[in-house]
Amino acid sequence: MNRKERRRRRSLASQAERRGPNENEANNAPRTLDPTPTLDTKVQKAASTTSRSLFHYTTAAGLVGILQTQSLFATHANFLNDSAECRILRELLKPELTREIAEIVPELIRQQVLKEEIYKEHGAKIHEMQAEKVLDSMFVALEKIAPFYICSFCLHDRAEPEYENGLLSQWRGYANGGFAIEFDELALDELAKRENATFQYQGLLTETVSYDDHRDRAKLDQFNGLGRAMLRVLFEDVNGDQYDFGKTRFESFTRPFLSILPFLKDPGFSEEREYRIAALCNRPGVQAPDDNRKPKKVFFRESKGGAVVPYIQLFAGLDEGLPIKGILIGPHSNQDNQATALQLLLDQCKIDATVRRSKLTFRQT
Repeated sequence: MNRKERRRRRSLASQAERRGPNENEANNAPRTLDPTPTLDTKVQKAASTTSRSLFHYTTAAGLVGILQTQSLFATHANFLNDSAECRILRELLKPELTREIAEIVPELIRQQVLKEEIYKEHGAKIHEMQAEKVLDSMFVALEKIAPFYICSFCLHDRAEPEYENGLLSQWRGYANGGFAIEFDELALDELAKRENATFQYQGLLTETVSYDDHRDRAKLDQFNGLGRAMLRVLFEDVNGDQYDFGKTRFESFTRPFLSILPFLKDPGFSEEREYRIAALCNRPGVQAPDDNRKPKKVFFRESKGGAVVPYIQLFAGLDEGLPIKGILIGPHSNQDNQATALQLLLDQCKIDATVRRSKLTFRQT
């Protein structure tokens, strides 16, 4: 991207900031990036006119790779550092499903769709076991079709000290004292739309993460009937038509499930104020008959612990520059030296971005 185009984008972002927030921002809905109809993940996009600064912390090697390839790595959700990643919604739904199934199973036994012996063997725990199977089936289906790949950012407002200095936990945990790349939120959303239109995704969602009030964010009422819908799938061909499973089909719960799943996180991570791109990337060979988009290649890297980690390169191959507003140099022992190297790298990559130095006194050992 040339300097003229970079200045044009900054001007647009600045104009958006002056217009102020739109009332629809309060909806707290993930931004929908035109998912394909293969799997219905479409949700209401919040009409926002305020573009925030998103900071992506990375090492020196990560910075060089991002600037030279103009792409970002998104890691398979099962390999992120939070062991409860994408599992909070499961724990919220399990008691609701258990209750719903407990209301249905006695009637299925009475109609001899289920054998009464199951209660003799398992007791009332059979309801919870069935709820677990419902949730397992959703996760298995997700993994077989299009697992989540996550790219993470931190939100730092201009009025906060983190905007100027960065967040200490991020310098320690992800950047090795390295760099934090500042992105323009709405411009990144627009680039993600192009990514989704070019490559085979079930959808891309962008939104902030919730660390508390998970039940409110999940809006559990929208999952009423999920247990009944799943039992319909299991039993409607075995005299199940004699029982009223309700009118809602199992497929109708896919959209809310996917739109909430990647945006709930343990409160222990709340200081990160995380913003995510959650990409439902098609597994190799999964493609709708009328989908002419390109397959997205899955890459593999080694983790610090020696494990194999799958990831994808977001925006690679779009031939469009990342919307980088600035780069924050971490608490290196020689920031001036790093600033010199960074400016040479930016010039080589033809990127016009501001460079700042963190004033934190932390030094990586």
